[in-house]
Amino acid sequence: MPATCVLRRHPGARPRASCHPPAEYRPAHREYLNELLAAGKLACAGPFLDDFGALIVYEADPKEAAEGLIRNDPSHAAGVFVGWDVRPWKPVFANPALLPPNG
Repeated sequence: MPATCVLRRHPGARPRASCHPPAEYRPAHREYLNELLAAGKLACAGPFLDDFGALIVYEADPKEAAEGLIRNDPSHAAGVFVGWDVRPWKPVFANPALLPPNG
């Protein structure tokens, strides 16, 4: 199954002060991502440092499967992230040593 690269962003031309999940939603969001990670459905995830949104790489095919994972995210249910682009992605090179540990 090909990995799918998902760019999640807050709606609007300019992001608000912070697009990270508000503190009250962050634990549920991270728990959900940890569940996907344990199930082999998440390759990596993290916020952009300019608060534009986040990059999440799911293991999901077809596109609708990735969109289902997004819609089930508590951050989506809370209205934090409501826009996204889903694109097929083929990893060719990777250096796991450069990726941070989970958490």
